[in-house]
Amino acid sequence: MPDPSTTRSQILSLAQEHLMRGGYHSFSFADIARVLDVKPAAVHYYFPSKVDLVIAVVRSYGERFEAWTAASATLTPAARLAGYFEIGRRFAEDGRVCPLSLVIAQREAVPEPVVEAVRRVQGRILDFYVQTLAEARAEGAVCFEGSAEDAGALVAGSLIGAQLLARLEGPAGYVRVLRQQARTLGMPDPWPSAEGGAS
Repeated sequence: MPDPSTTRSQILSLAQEHLMRGGYHSFSFADIARVLDVKPAAVHYYFPSKVDLVIAVVRSYGERFEAWTAASATLTPAARLAGYFEIGRRFAEDGRVCPLSLVIAQREAVPEPVVEAVRRVQGRILDFYVQTLAEARAEGAVCFEGSAEDAGALVAGSLIGAQLLARLEGPAGYVRVLRQQARTLGMPDPWPSAEGGAS
């Protein structure tokens, strides 16, 4: 008999992959059931509705973000920023987009409970930008005018926009935007070996 925790994890993983490649409306329970070679009712056993499933994916993504911030706590603030930029570059290289970014882009077509779940996780990520930028400026590692809150919003917008641009231009679109973001902040080039694209 399959391990229920394994089956649930497989469902979450498949749903996240669909979200990162096509967004909320890119898949159904039947699509996930087909890959797992089970009936759609088996997916409903773990997640009563698609809203429940996608909210679980968003929360899981948030938990991994929290784990990443904890693991990177010993890095300098500038290194933490560069590390987060790199996560987005890897997504772009794989043809994926942060699931939060796609829900934001499709906001009007996504159920409100999912939007609220994304808002909570995105708010936590914005807090990370603000705190990290403030710490980096205090150390003289970055420079920007205005408040850390405004700078954090600019970084968030750059990252979301760069991921969406990469859907048209490939990884080079992401790298170009985030390289300019690094220049604007007075940071070193995050990808010095990349020639107009991801290395």
